[in-house]
Amino acid sequence: MSVGGGGWQFRGGVSSAHPSETMPLSWPPGEGAVQVGVSVEPAAELAQKEGSRVAEKADFARRVALHLYNFLSSFSASAALPADLIDRWFKRFQDRFQRDPEFLTRIQDA
Repeated sequence: MSVGGGGWQFRGGVSSAHPSETMPLSWPPGEGAVQVGVSVEPAAELAQKEGSRVAEKADFARRVALHLYNFLSSFSASAALPADLIDRWFKRFQDRFQRDPEFLTRIQDA
């Protein structure tokens, strides 16, 4: 997609192995000139773009976990939190992320 005549942003891809996809477009409010484009590219190039996108989301997830860790660490040592609380939370988070990398950016119904 291209917003306001700017550069093109990769939002996702389809292939014979993955024939359909829901891609978040994140329409900016008040922006009238939004274009959605389709390109045909080699499978290796698509895999590289997808891998880069997943790596960006994994980095975002790591930052969320670090933020949560710092928040929980700010509580006094007398608070009765299990020592492996963050590890358990992050393990579940990673499992969900592996199943659905889009869950962080998908707009949830209110």
